[in-house]
Amino acid sequence: MSTELYLIRHGEAANNVRQNYIAGRSNHFPLTENGVEQSRKLGAALLGIGLLPDVVYSSPAVRALQTARHTLNAMSYKTLIHEDDRLQEQDVGEWVGRVATEVFTDEQVAEIDRLGKEFRSPGGESFNDVGDRTYEWADSIVDDGRIFAFTHGGTIRCLASRLESWSHPQTYQTRPGNTSVSLLTRTSGDWQLEYIGKDVEEIK
Repeated sequence: MSTELYLIRHGEAANNVRQNYIAGRSNHFPLTENGVEQSRKLGAALLGIGLLPDVVYSSPAVRALQTARHTLNAMSYKTLIHEDDRLQEQDVGEWVGRVATEVFTDEQVAEIDRLGKEFRSPGGESFNDVGDRTYEWADSIVDDGRIFAFTHGGTIRCLASRLESWSHPQTYQTRPGNTSVSLLTRTSGDWQLEYIGKDVEEIK
């Protein structure tokens, strides 16, 4: 039996509308009113095409959990939400809360370009670190059927990068939108990336 893993980025959150701010994980940020509405619309659209989960996972971040709850409520679907730390956003360590234009100097950008997917901010994770931990989570799933995982844009792109061996620029430039859907499938033990960052209308 095959497994369908739908990775859903959270709705618009308070950190998404702060300009020139490095949020990183910042798990306390809630959804904005727009993010709540996005989540409800996602749930209604998924219900409309008959796409209901067998199992639901979520990052422990407030914005991911709120997205999961609003989406499932709009589907009139009640189920346990399994929280897992491995679905967290990339940890940027000491950069959290910093002003982006002050951090990303020419020298810093050159260092990031030099190290690529192995670059880590002080006390943080690299793209490869995020891809590895998220792949570890995906590989630990024993459920078959259809799985929803509410997570983060950085997490999704890093997992896709690990599976597809993307370059650093391709990984960095891939930006799944709020409440976008990405699909992985597994047959015979191997995960395959089917698509990334689609609006729900695109998957009908």
